[in-house]
Formats: sequence, structure tokens, C-alpha cells
Amino acid sequence: MLALPEPWAKEGTLEAAVRMILTDLCTGETQDLRAHVDLAREIAGQLGGLSSPGLSGILARLVVVADLATAVALETPPSHSPDDLAAYTGLSLSTASSPPAAAAPVPPSIPPLLDAPTAAMLKDVHFLLNTVLALPQPPSPWALRKVQSMARWLHGRLSAGPTTTTITTTTAEEAVDGMLLPLPSSALPQQQQQRGYVYPNPLHRAVQLAALVYCRAIDRRQPCSAVAGQQEVVGLAEAVAAVPLDIWDGGSTNNNNNNNSSSSGSSMLGTLLLVLAAVLPAARDGDADLRCARQVWVMMVAAAVQLAVTDWGDAVAALGRVVKLHAWLRG
Repeated sequence: MLALPEPWAKEGTLEAAVRMILTDLCTGETQDLRAHVDLAREIAGQLGGLSSPGLSGILARLVVVADLATAVALETPPSHSPDDLAAYTGLSLSTASSPPAAAAPVPPSIPPLLDAPTAAMLKDVHFLLNTVLALPQPPSPWALRKVQSMARWLHGRLSAGPTTTTITTTTAEEAVDGMLLPLPSSALPQQQQQRGYVYPNPLHRAVQLAALVYCRAIDRRQPCSAVAGQQEVVGLAEAVAAVPLDIWDGGSTNNNNNNNSSSSGSSMLGTLLLVLAAVLPAARDGDADLRCARQVWVMMVAAAVQLAVTDWGDAVAALGRVVKLHAWLRG
């Protein structure tokens, strides 16, 4: 490892390593990305760890964000150990070893800037993700089939066009390995839309495309990169770019002093991270449209860094949920 006698020199080297990571992420260069993340982790360790007084708070946050964003992009575990991440952020990446005592977690609150159909769709996605992440590990075959059936049902409904009904309004519940799993009801009212209908709102379209990717990944229990097509990378990048920047920036809660992940990942920037993360791994594919692929990577980095500065808890919550989902998809 590098021999750097002065603390300021080590921090300067750490800053350079973080810059390399963010540059790699912005350009989609993944060949040395993990090596740069590992280097940043080792230098931070030489400084005494993420919570060390010898490491500035904002730099420590950027180290963590770079690590989590890299884990999302490469669909791999973070470089930092789960214990180190939990100690600094409050984020637990461990999976449940026994059934939870209560029902599946309540989905995060939805940003108020969203229109009703988009908010309903986002609630469905959060509910599905929370249900998956609440499954005990390993899940029973019956529980796995049930959550995959839910993902398949939601995928079919979202493919048919926008609706105003959410899974969370169901009336039926069944026990799954000791947990209560709300089940979609076939009797729920919903708008009948012609298949292939494209909602004119680009924000709605972006959430819809991301939701479809997550549903397919959960249904097949395969990585997002294996189920997201290049057409979706292009479509999602164009839809996200068509949304005014002040809309994406409109939900930040400016929780800058919070050093834990108690936030729900419910700001507009948190929503943007969730949306982009669905196709980020597929955007590294050499067959991807270069312009749109880089657009996805750059927007992901910009959103993650800005959210780390303005709402640290939200940044950790948004990225952490996707990292945990990838771990579940890997089995």
C-alpha cells in the first residue's frame, strides 16, 4: 500500500482516488473502477476509518457514495464491509435470517411533486421491493413463487399503461413463512388501457420503464443487466433528460447534518437514483447507445453526489435499497 506519512497527504490521495472513481462512473469505464474503490477504502482505513477525525465529513460521504454507486453499477457487493457501512451510515446490508414479526415494511413516502398515476406506480415499486427485501433468507420455494407472481402481475399491469390503483390497497393477506404478505386482488378496479400506450409525461415514463425492469428482475431472479434491454436504456435516458432539472431537485429535504440512513429515500433525487439504477448496469454494456449510456452514468453520479451533500440519509437509503436488491437477485 502507499506509504504516505502526512495525514493531509493521505487525505489528498483519498480525494484523488474518489475523483478517479467518479470519473470512471461518469464515463462508464469499469475496467479499473473496483480497483479505485478498493484503493479509496484502504486509504480511508489508513486515516482511521470513515468516522475518523482525520477525515473530513464530506470526503467520507463521497467515499461511501462512490462505493455504493459502484456496487450498483457493477452489481457487486460494496468494497467496505457491512459492519463499516453500518457503523458510519446506519445502513444494514445483512439479509433477514428469520421471518419478521410484522407485515412487510410500509413503502417510503412519495414525493409530493408526482402526479397521481406516477405516485401510484412508485408506491407499487416500493411495495414490491420492500416485500422482496423482507423475505427471510433463504426464502421457502412457496414464498419465492409468491413474490415472483406479484412481480409478474405488476409487470403485466404496468405494461398495459398507467393506472391509479396500487398494490397497497389490497384486502387479502396470507402468511408467508411467518410474515404477512399483502396479495394483489384480481377484483381491484383499474383503468383499461390499450397495451403499448405511452403516457405523455416523461417523468411517468421514466418511472414506468424502471418499474418494468425491476419487476422482470424479481420475477426471473436475475440481475437487472440481464433483463434490461438497450431500448429501455435509451428510452429511460431520454425520459429522464426530458424532465426539467428543477423538478428532480424539488424534493430535497436538506437533511445535511444527518449522519445515518433514517431517511426513507423519498425525495425526487432519491426517486431519480432508483429510476437510473434500474438500467445503470445495462448501460455499461458495449452494445449500449454510447450517448444515452453515458447520460445515464453521468446523471447517476450527479444525483448521488448532490443528494449526499443535501440529504445524506436519503442518499444512503436510496442506494442501499438497490444494493440489497442486487444481493437478493444474486441469491
